[in-house]
Amino acid sequence: MIWLLILLISSVVCQQSLELINGTDELVVSNAEFHLTDIDLDCPDGWERGATKCFKVYQIERSWPQALVFCTRYGSQLAKVESKKENEFIGRMLTKPQINQMPRSDYWIGLVSNHRDDADDMFMWSDGAVVSRYTGFWAKGQPDHSTGSCTKITINPHTSPLWKLSVCNILLPFVCELPACVKGRHPIN
Repeated sequence: MIWLLILLISSVVCQQSLELINGTDELVVSNAEFHLTDIDLDCPDGWERGATKCFKVYQIERSWPQALVFCTRYGSQLAKVESKKENEFIGRMLTKPQINQMPRSDYWIGLVSNHRDDADDMFMWSDGAVVSRYTGFWAKGQPDHSTGSCTKITINPHTSPLWKLSVCNILLPFVCELPACVKGRHPIN
């Protein structure tokens, strides 16, 4: 069920419509997708840039499926953590006093499994990308499907952020992401 929901939700790309070319109103390029580097990139107000992505923490508590819909409704997706650098960035972001005003240690990120056992199953990010269960920054003994099928990032001041599976209907705050765009081109500004 959750996998189907993920597949129905499309990801956000930086967009630009070029309606005039050579003084005509002929529509030449619409919804052009940019391939970006880390130069002159920007995030919408209230979002924090980490390399080529923008992240935002929402302290409101939602189930994993509700958090997925919430992020999508606002033009983003649940965070897809693709490197140790991103994992550490999110960990630092979540420990900032202005973000983590109430002591919390668990936040939803966008990884989910549809399997109920630990046999060589696959996981899916909220953008539809499929990855092996061996991908990620799992806490010791994880992923353990007896604890659930949705992934939360757990913050501990003495270690790097680690991932754990949890029951998807538990209410937790969450982290959304969207791509950083060339300054002035973000669709949600």
